[in-house]
Amino acid sequence: MPFPQPIRLNQIQSSPLLSALVALLGLSLVSSAGTPTTVWYVDQLAIGADDGTSWMDAYTDLQSALTAAGPDDQIWVAKGVYKPTPTADRLVSFVLKDTVKMYGGFPSGGGDGTFGARNPDATTNGTILSGDVDSNDTNADGNSIAEATTDLVGGNSHHVITAQSISAGTILDGFHVTAGQADTAAGGRSGAGLWLQSSPITVGNCAFSGNRATSFGGGIHNNASNSTITDCTFTGNTANIGGGLSCSGASPTVSNCRFESNTGFSGAAMGNVFSSSPVVNDCTFSKNAASVTAGAVYTPGSSSATFTGCFFTENSAPNAGACYMFSANPTFTNCSFTGNSAVNDGGAVTNLAGSSPEFTNCILTGNHAINGGGMWNNSSSPILTSCTFAANSASGVNGGSALLSKSAVPIITNCIFWNNNPSPSIVNDIATPLISHSLVHNSGGSTSWDDDFGADGGNNIDVDPAFVRNPDPGDSNWTTLADNDYGDLRLLAGSPAFDVGDNAVNAEPTDRAGNMRIQNTTIDLGAFEGTLNDYERCLTNYFTMDQLLNAALEASVWGNSADPDADGLSNAGEIYTGFSPIVGNDGVFTFEHFDVMVDSYTFRWRQAADTKSVTVTPMWSENLATYYASNTGPGGGPAYAISAPVQVADNGSWVEMESVMTGITGVRAFIGLFYQAP
Repeated sequence: MPFPQPIRLNQIQSSPLLSALVALLGLSLVSSAGTPTTVWYVDQLAIGADDGTSWMDAYTDLQSALTAAGPDDQIWVAKGVYKPTPTADRLVSFVLKDTVKMYGGFPSGGGDGTFGARNPDATTNGTILSGDVDSNDTNADGNSIAEATTDLVGGNSHHVITAQSISAGTILDGFHVTAGQADTAAGGRSGAGLWLQSSPITVGNCAFSGNRATSFGGGIHNNASNSTITDCTFTGNTANIGGGLSCSGASPTVSNCRFESNTGFSGAAMGNVFSSSPVVNDCTFSKNAASVTAGAVYTPGSSSATFTGCFFTENSAPNAGACYMFSANPTFTNCSFTGNSAVNDGGAVTNLAGSSPEFTNCILTGNHAINGGGMWNNSSSPILTSCTFAANSASGVNGGSALLSKSAVPIITNCIFWNNNPSPSIVNDIATPLISHSLVHNSGGSTSWDDDFGADGGNNIDVDPAFVRNPDPGDSNWTTLADNDYGDLRLLAGSPAFDVGDNAVNAEPTDRAGNMRIQNTTIDLGAFEGTLNDYERCLTNYFTMDQLLNAALEASVWGNSADPDADGLSNAGEIYTGFSPIVGNDGVFTFEHFDVMVDSYTFRWRQAADTKSVTVTPMWSENLATYYASNTGPGGGPAYAISAPVQVADNGSWVEMESVMTGITGVRAFIGLFYQAP
C-alpha cells in the first residue's frame, strides 16, 4: 500500500510590522550584504512631496526614482501607466541601473505599506510601462495596453526599457511592458520591449505585449546577456526573428513562461542566433505564427537550446510549424507538440543541414504538413528516444505522416508510431533510420519487417498500443483546430508496449507525466511509463479533463451539485489538484483507493512524529461529488464504521497510523484520506 508523505505543520507566520514601518516612515532596509538598502516609492496618483521617500510622498514619475536609486536600492511602483518621457522623443527609455531591484504591482497608496500588498496581476494592480510616447495608439478597450502590434500608431519608443553592462543582481519584476517600436537605425531595430546588452538581469512576473522590432526580439532581445526570465508572458509581439524573445550570443534561462500569438518572419515566439544556447523549462508556445519559418522557435547555425517540459500547440508557418533547426543540436525532453502545422515541410519540427537534435519522452500528435507531418529531416539525423507519434498527417505524395527523412539516419528507440495518416508513417528518401525496441504501425514488427520503414534494429512490434484515449480530429480534418481532441496517450493496463524497451538509451528519471520512468525492470515504449493508478483510472472512466476543471460539466455527469464550496472547481477536480472538496475545512486530501468492493478497507499513513494531533479522517464517496465522513451513506444507504486511528509503527521521525473502515460490503466507494490541522 502506498504511504502519504509525512506531514509537517508550520504555524509560524512572519509579521508585516517591519515592512509597514519601512513604508510609512521611509526607513532603510538592510541588504543581505549588510549595507543599507533604500526603498524608493513611485505612484502616479501621489500628491505629497514627490521625493520618493514614502508612499505618501512618492515620485509620480518612474524616471525620477531611477535617477535617485543607488546600488542595491529597491523601487516599488504602484499601478498606473508610466512612459519613458512626457515628450514624443522616441530615443528615451527607462534605463535600468546596476543591482537596482524594481518591483511593480503595488496598489495606489501602497495598501498596507508592506511588500505583501503587491499583486502584479494586470486586472488588480497593473503597472504598465508603455512606449506610446506620442499618445495616439489604438486603445479601444481603454486599458492603455497594446495587445498586438496592429495597435501601434505613429512613432513609439524604440525601447521601452534598456539595460547595458549591468550585473545579475538587477531585477525587473511585476510590469506590463508594451508598445515598444524598434524600427530605425538611429534608435535600434531590436528589443522593442526590453533591450539587454551584456546584462544578465532577472526578469520575473512581467508581461510583454504589442512590441514590434524590425530585426530581433519584439518583446525582449538578449544580446550577450545570460538573463533569467521567469513567470512571464509574451503575447502579440512581432520581429523579423524572435517575435517574443530573441537571443544573440546569449544563453538565458527561461522558465514557466507563456508565448502566445506572437508573429515574425522566423521564430515567431523565440529566435536563437549566433551561438546562443538558452535553457527553457516548463514553457508554453501556442498559436504563434511565422510568415516563413518556425512558428515557435528558430535555431540556426551554431546555436542550440535545451527544452524541458514544454508544450508547443497550434503554432504555424509555411515551413516548420513549431521548431526549426539548421546545423543545430538542441535537446527536447518531456515536451509535447500538438496541432502544429506547416504549409510545406515539418508540421511540428524541421531539421536541416546536419542538425542532430535529441528528443526524449516527447509527444507529437495531430500535427500536419505536406511533407513530414510530425517531423521532416533533410541531411539531419535526430535521436528519438521514448517518443510517441500519433495521429499526425501529411497531404503530399509519400509525405511521411509522422516522419520524412532525406539523406538522413535518424536513431529511433523505444518509440511508438500509431495511427498516423496516411500509412506508411515513416517515409525515407535516400535515408535509413535505425529503428529498434519500437512499436511501428504497419511495419510488420521485427518478425516480418518492412524495409521501407528503415533498418530493423530488433525488438520492434506492430500492434495496437492501447492508448487511454485515441486522438480524434472530430471532423476528420486535423487542420480545423477547434474540434480536435489530441487524446490521452498514456497506456492502459495490458498494453503490449509495457516492459519491452531498451533501458540503456533513456537515462531520464521521469516520463512525460512526471512519473518514475522505469517502474518494473524494463522501460515501457513511448513517452509515458506504467499504467494508470486507481485514481487516474477512475477519473478516466468517469470524467474528461474539462469536467474535472468545471463543476457544471461534472454535475452534468452525476446530476448533482459538484461544487458545494462554490469555487468553480468540481470536487473531483479539486482532489486532482490537491485541494479538499469539503466545505469549511482546510486541509490536504489524498486518495488511497477507488472502486472498493470489499467487506473492509484498512488505511495506513505516515505523519511526522511531532504532529500527532493532526486529524486524519477516512472518507468515502459513491459518486466523487459528495463525500462522507459520517457512518450513514447517501439517501439512508448502508452504514459503515471507521475505527479510531492507532499507531502501528514509530521510527522516531515519523509514526505510522492505521484505521479500518468496515460495513461497506457491496458499496461502490471511492475512498480517501483527509488531513486537517488542529
